[in-house]
Amino acid sequence: MKGELVSQKLIVSGTFEGIAECDSIELLKDGKIFGKITTKDLMIESSSIFEGESHIKKSNNEDISKNSASKNI
Repeated sequence: MKGELVSQKLIVSGTFEGIAECDSIELLKDGKIFGKITTKDLMIESSSIFEGESHIKKSNNEDISKNSASKNI
């Protein structure tokens, strides 16, 4: 999937490329995220790939931190 996504929960077992703003993001085994994510809760399983930028979402929809990452897990 490519694009922008706003949702309560995102579970990725395939490939997501783009921008996601969610309360919770789960990157499952062999899943891939390329892009920018903003979330309160991030879970990354072994053998997945996250490459991009992550932000921690505050309850009032503001980011409180910013990280860049490129890591094969």
